[in-house]
Amino acid sequence: MQRVSYGGTLYFYKDETPMAEKIVWEDGADVTAEDIAAALKPLVDEYFLGTCEQQGAALCYTLPDGRKFRIAAGEIG
Repeated sequence: MQRVSYGGTLYFYKDETPMAEKIVWEDGADVTAEDIAAALKPLVDEYFLGTCEQQGAALCYTLPDGRKFRIAAGEIG
């Protein structure tokens, strides 16, 4: 694991294959907003404290202090 600091904020990175190389959708695949949310959930679970639940095309992220955020995926255009 690497520790990198930018502007006083400390980030941790694992030495492994980038996520872009792990999730591959073939040309013409029917990718939904739910698929995008499901692909993002492991990243939120790994890199943020708190809990994260997938609710359809959205992630419900709860900080340890109880504050909640909704991260939604949707098609543009």
